[in-house]
Parts: sequence; C-alpha cells; structure tokens
Amino acid sequence: MEVHNATRAAMCRMVPTTLTDYAKTWFRKLPADNVDSFSKLSSDFYLHFQGIKPRPKDPIHMQYVIQELGEVLRSYMERFHKKVIHMGVFTEKETLANFRRNL
Repeated sequence: MEVHNATRAAMCRMVPTTLTDYAKTWFRKLPADNVDSFSKLSSDFYLHFQGIKPRPKDPIHMQYVIQELGEVLRSYMERFHKKVIHMGVFTEKETLANFRRNL
C-alpha cells in the first residue's frame, strides 16, 4: 500500500481499512505498543502471512479430474471446465490431453 504525500504514521492508521477477514483479526490482536513504524508493521504482516501465499498451479493436478462411473459427459465437462478455470491458464494441448485421458 502506498499513498502519495502521506506520512508513515498516516499509512499505519490507514492499514485497517485495507484488510479483510483473517488479516483484520490479526491486526486487531496486535499489542498496542508492538508497532512503532510502518516498516515494522509491514515486516510483521509479511512474516505472519507468507505461508498462505497461493502456490502456482500445476497442470498435473488435472489428471485427477476424472469422469466418475455413471457420470454423464455434460456433467464431467462442466466439472472439468470449472477446475480448468480455477487452476488457471494451461496450454490447449495440455488441457485437451488431460480431458481425453480422464474420460
């Protein structure tokens, strides 16, 4: 977060307005005398949340999206498509190869 012409103290006061869910809860639980600079706040935030950073998607996981026994093709296609969208962009060749292999 960067605000033009804002002091570090003002930036610290603005932080809670940018947080959601877990980050907001974490921020509220900080001891009042624990943060004495924006740099310290940034560092503490990074150290606390670095483990939940989204990991890159691997197309190998698509091999587990298989057509279930008795599942109609349309249902499988919809489920496969949702997984592709969720996983991210892969090449058309990879996507089609996984789709065909898992029928």
